[in-house]
This record gives sequence, structure tokens and C-alpha cells, in this order.
Amino acid sequence: MGDASRLAELLRKSGRGGPLNWIVSSHNFEHLPNPLSFLQDCGDLLTDDGLLMMVIPDQRFIYDRFHPHTTTAQILRAAAHPHNASTEAWAAFEQAGLRYHLQSPDGAPKVAWNASVHSDRSLATSRPLALHHARLKALLTTDNFRFAGHRWRFTPSVFELLLFDLGQLQLTRLRTVQVHPTRTSDFLVILQRGSGEPMPEPAAAAHRLALCCRIEDERAAASCLCQDQARRLAEQELEIERLRGKLG
Repeated sequence: MGDASRLAELLRKSGRGGPLNWIVSSHNFEHLPNPLSFLQDCGDLLTDDGLLMMVIPDQRFIYDRFHPHTTTAQILRAAAHPHNASTEAWAAFEQAGLRYHLQSPDGAPKVAWNASVHSDRSLATSRPLALHHARLKALLTTDNFRFAGHRWRFTPSVFELLLFDLGQLQLTRLRTVQVHPTRTSDFLVILQRGSGEPMPEPAAAAHRLALCCRIEDERAAASCLCQDQARRLAEQELEIERLRGKLG
């Protein structure tokens, strides 16, 4: 038990310093105060053919839907400026301020959902922003608060861009082997130790641009407008099939 941002230290203290063939991180990475430290430790602890397998929530289909996605700069800043009681309070306020749940017809709130949010459901917030702000002001006067919620928010391409950037900067020894598409509200990432050599320019710039465009497409696909259009298209296709059957 402990902060996985200090994975190598925790393993050493338990007498399990590596090398490791396999590391599993499920719904952990988005909580870490220092994700870069975790990735660097995993890169040091794994064997050359060892794998890091991560299950990460897709922010489009959980209560983080309306938050901006995590950037490489934010991850680097967290590594350079260790968290304290103040940053913990602000992290709590940041999440609470844009946290929404899915209100089902039966009134039961859901914190995760799939890509098909039907019209008989709606997104709702449980508390006014003023209450979260009042809690922030109270927390800023304490020195022992520890935030346990989501600090970082990803889609598959957002995570892939982060790993690419860290590799280009030679800040991690890990490379992306595979990013599986989101199923329900999570996606699976498989990482392995790589050569550590950055991709040469201008190929790197072209790859980053492609990833940025994929991020844009992912966010657009989750919007209410695109979902409505997809439903209408599906209805039109069904109607066309019905008419074809009627005519022939």
C-alpha cells in the first residue's frame, strides 16, 4: 500500500525491487500526484520484454466528461512542483466544479456510461458550484487534506500523445505497444521498454499533428450533437431498409 508515484521505493522497502515481467495498473494512473515518476519507475523495474498494462477511464464517458483533457505540460509541472495541502485542495475543487453524473430515468445516478447516452437520460450535477467553492476556502486553511479523486483526464489518443511526448523528451523508457479502443467507459494501454531514441523531425511533428487531430475527433464524437446525428442516421438507414423490403 502507498503512493504509486513512488513505486520503486515501495518495492525496495518490501524486498521486491525487480526486475519485473509484468506490471498492472487499473484505475490508478489518473489519481497519481506524480504520474511521470510512476512511468519512470515502471521503465526501470521492467525487464526488456516486460509489459505495463494499464486500464484507464475514458473521460468522455465518466463524470469528468466536461473537463479539459490532460496535457504534457501539466504532467511535467506536477513532477517539477510536488503537491502540498494547497494543490490538493485545488485539485478537489477542479474536479468537483465540472463533475456530472448520468441521471437515469429511475433517478439513480451513474458515474460512468457508454457512448450511447439515450434521450431519456440526462447529465446533472449534484451540488451548486458555490458549495464547492466554500469547501475549497475551508480546505485551504488546513494542512492535512489528501485528495483521492481524478487529477488527470484522458481519452485513448490523449494518453498516446502524452507517452509520445515523454518519449521524445527522453523522460521515459516506455513506448506504446497498443492502445485498445474504449469499451463502455475504459480503455486498455500496453506499454513496453523501448530504445529511448526520439523520432526524428519532421516525422515527429507529423505524428503529433495526427494525434492532436484524433483527440479532436474523439471529443467531437462524444458531443450531444454528434450523438443525435448518429441516431438520426441509424433511423434513416433502418427506414431505407424497410422501404427496400417493401418494394422488393
